[in-house]
Amino acid sequence: TKADIHPASFRDPSGFLFRRDGLLYRQVNRLYADHYEALMSSGLYDRLVRERRLLPHAEVDAPAARPEDAYKILEPTALDFVSYPYEWCFSELKHAALATLAAQRRAVEHGMTLKDASAYNIQFRGGQPQLIDTLSFETLPGGEPWVAYQQFCRHFLAPLALMAIRDARLSQLLRSNIDGVPLDLASWLLPRRSWLSPGLLVHLHLHALAQRRFEGRKVAAAGSARRGMSRQSLLGLVDSLERAVYRLHWQPVRSGWAEYARFHRYSEASLADKERLTDEFLDRVRPQSVWDLGANVGRFSRHASQRGIPTIAFDIDPAA
Repeated sequence: TKADIHPASFRDPSGFLFRRDGLLYRQVNRLYADHYEALMSSGLYDRLVRERRLLPHAEVDAPAARPEDAYKILEPTALDFVSYPYEWCFSELKHAALATLAAQRRAVEHGMTLKDASAYNIQFRGGQPQLIDTLSFETLPGGEPWVAYQQFCRHFLAPLALMAIRDARLSQLLRSNIDGVPLDLASWLLPRRSWLSPGLLVHLHLHALAQRRFEGRKVAAAGSARRGMSRQSLLGLVDSLERAVYRLHWQPVRSGWAEYARFHRYSEASLADKERLTDEFLDRVRPQSVWDLGANVGRFSRHASQRGIPTIAFDIDPAA
C-alpha cells in the first residue's frame, strides 16, 4: 500500500515519519547513515533507552517510503497519548527541559551531540519525559559549540522563566511561537530582578543582547574553531543550564480550585462512596485508558493508574 508521509516530518533531511497499513515508521536516509551507526554502536542508544530517556525503536524490513534515499526503516514504540508544550504545566516543562539536558550530557559522553533541542521532541510516556526524535543525534564535531543551545533557551529556559517569575499563563506564548519564545521578548517581559540570577543573566538576557548585536551580520566560524570548545566545555554548558532550570520554581497563586482538595464540601462518607463507585466502574469496564477531566490533584486518577491503566489527568487550573 502507499506510504503516507507525516506532514510534520518534512524539514529534517536525515529522515522522516510515514504511515503504512496503520503503523508508524521512520525512514532513516542515507545522508544520516554515519550518525545513526554511531548512535547505535557507541552505546548511547542502549544507555538512553535503559534510562528511559529515549523512545525505543526496532529496525524492520518494511518497504521504504522513498527507496532512493532510504538507509534503514525503524518502527518506533507507539505512544498512548501525544501532548504539546503549551499544554503542559510548569513542572512538566521543567522535567522536559532537564530530560533534554540529560540526553545532551549522555550524548557528549559518547562522542555525540543533540542537533535539536525542541520541546516538541519530548513526550511523556508512563509519566516519564522521553526524547522521541531518534535522528536528533549527530557525531560531535570537534571544537564547535552546541548547535541547539539557542533553541533550548527559546523552547525551555525562556518560557520557564516567564512562568516562574511573571505568570504561568505566559506558557501560551509557545502556542504562537512554534520555534520557542524569542529571547528578546522574554528578556523584555522579565523584571529587573531576574538580571541578578546568574543563569538567566548569561543564558537569557546577555544571550538576547548578543542576538540583537549580531543580527544580520556574518560571524566568522574560523575564530570559533580556533578557540575550540572541548567536551569538558560542552558538559560545563549543560551544568550551567541545569542549574538555571533547577533554580526556577513556580509558586501557585490563589485560585478557585487550588485548595479544592482540602476544602471541598464532601463529607468523609460521601467521598469514600465516590471512591468506591469509581473502583466499581473501573473493575466493571476495564478500560484500556482513562482520561480524568477536571482531575484537580488526581485523587481519582490514581484509582485507575494504580490498576496499571494508562491515565491522563487534565485540569484547567494550573494551581491544581
